[in-house]
Amino acid sequence: MTPAHAVYCWGSNAKGGLGDGTTVQRNAPTLVDGSLHFQHVSAGDQHTCGISTDNAVYCWGRNIFGELGDGTTIDRLTPTRVVP
Repeated sequence: MTPAHAVYCWGSNAKGGLGDGTTVQRNAPTLVDGSLHFQHVSAGDQHTCGISTDNAVYCWGRNIFGELGDGTTIDRLTPTRVVP
């Protein structure tokens, strides 16, 4: 079994891709909001997605083309569950 971990992100945060509830640039690792623990995480250009310990998929950040999978095109500043 893969160990679960809290996720930290840093860098440009213009579209909320760091998942900390803001759009403030972070120069040091910042905890992703939501008290979630992830098995796997993958970062895109301005969005991030991860598989939580309960095997749910969450994404956050830029969503102009629906890349977060929540059925909208609204940017998300915190992890949002992907709609199956």
